[in-house]
Amino acid sequence: MPFTRAFLARLGYAAPESLCVLHAEGDSMEPLITDGAPVLIDRSDARLREGVFAFRIGEHVHVKRLRPAGSGGVEVLPANPAYPPVEVARDDVDVIGRGVWKGGRL
Repeated sequence: MPFTRAFLARLGYAAPESLCVLHAEGDSMEPLITDGAPVLIDRSDARLREGVFAFRIGEHVHVKRLRPAGSGGVEVLPANPAYPPVEVARDDVDVIGRGVWKGGRL
């Protein structure tokens, strides 16, 4: 997915090498991220803290809000209230990068 250097500079990215695009699948992050929407991921920012991240659990890649849990785990927080939050072990979460932009259909 092409982005102009000017657009990336407005987002604060002078060099695009650390960026990638994933396309959302499903409705667990609606209304924040809709099904099929492109999500720009900064792979240089994989430090776990509260925010929207791309991450892998096993073979599956997800884009959801993460929050460190007091028990040493990680809370996975869908935006859609139809999906409950889930806590997983920190060692089970492989953070790919932080979500920095999302697009979608108008």
